[in-house]
Amino acid sequence: MIPPGLINKIGVVDVNADLPTILEKLGRAEALGVVDNGKLVGMLWADRINTLRLSDLSQRLTASDLMTTDLPVISPSTSLDLLTYFLDSYPYPAIPVVEEDGKLLGIISRRDILRYFLGSLRPRTVGGMATPLGVYLTTGYLSAGAGALGLFLTGAIFAIFILAAFYITDGIAYLVQLFTPLPLYALKNSPPIGGYNPLDIWYYLCGVFEVFLFLLFLRLSPLTSYHGAEHKVVNTIEAGEPLQLEIVRKMPKEHPRCGTNLAVFILLTFLIYEVTQSLLLAFVISLLSWRYLGMLVQRYITTKEPSDAHLLNGIKAGEELLRKFKEFPHPAPSIAQRIWNMGILYVIAGYGFIFLFYELLLKFVR
Repeated sequence: MIPPGLINKIGVVDVNADLPTILEKLGRAEALGVVDNGKLVGMLWADRINTLRLSDLSQRLTASDLMTTDLPVISPSTSLDLLTYFLDSYPYPAIPVVEEDGKLLGIISRRDILRYFLGSLRPRTVGGMATPLGVYLTTGYLSAGAGALGLFLTGAIFAIFILAAFYITDGIAYLVQLFTPLPLYALKNSPPIGGYNPLDIWYYLCGVFEVFLFLLFLRLSPLTSYHGAEHKVVNTIEAGEPLQLEIVRKMPKEHPRCGTNLAVFILLTFLIYEVTQSLLLAFVISLLSWRYLGMLVQRYITTKEPSDAHLLNGIKAGEELLRKFKEFPHPAPSIAQRIWNMGILYVIAGYGFIFLFYELLLKFVR
């Protein structure tokens, strides 16, 4: 049976698709499936397209003119021995994999099967999270490093930071109201009046100060160092480089898929909406700037240059993940599996536990 992790999903075009459509669909991929009524009838290789001459463009070429049909087709239940026989017997860079109804599942490339037998096959994308117990990594199906307890503690720490920021801001506002004419404590704990009232600015400034304190606590905690280590290890794995300390150390400590970017988008949208009361304007501004701002926030706030101890912790998690992946190259995870293994549910549980304890404590104190 074919290890599902070897199957790469690719795009498909209709058998009558013209050359502009083919080029658009192909992009930078190495192959496209050609289908007729949903069933695979041939393959288009990037190498074949690259050998076209400019004089060929005068012809109305379609996918049926350019596709390869004399190639083997396998199913997910095909043995590895038969797969290697086909790869050795045919001069194509990959073999298509189809379901029983003829629908294309993807291709298995010669490079990936070589990596598989050499033990160097790697997951294409890796996610992760920083925890107080170290780096957590996941492919969406497999996970390694800090376990459920670490993720739970991450949520708990976030909640503690939020509560600390709230009470410190509350205390400062109370002292300002006590010793100055400004009723800052009342303004902070009352909803804004609206209508661009000048007093509302104090309400928003208190909110900004709370966010500042939360980010300051985060910055001073070990989480940011583990976060930087996590990104460096993920960047190393996705670049196909060996997990050696000297190599990992040189990798960027920012990553474009980091949850910080999404958090910046949500927070930015909320803040702009609160000020402008225009959801469309808030969404458009956030959409145009969230990734750039998110990378800046990663660079200067949510990640720190990790020490070798943090990097070695991340490398250990990365080696564990790669070891598991070599033993069981997995299929693309379902949405439910991806959400579960992201660890966010454990983080929410830790966050909720602290606030539940906080509410019970308030009732007891009162």
